[in-house]
Amino acid sequence: MLSLERTKELLDDDSLSDKEVEEIRDAFRKLAEIVFEKWKLEKK
Repeated sequence: MLSLERTKELLDDDSLSDKEVEEIRDAFRKLAEIVFEKWKLEKK
């Protein structure tokens, strides 16, 4: 998982709070898991 600091670097938005950055990071991780599962199903 990306660290909070690395996520902030990637977002490049100093106006976001730590809590907002964590929520964005977690949402993108969930999205990535969904995309990966869909890819695995389509690969079969």
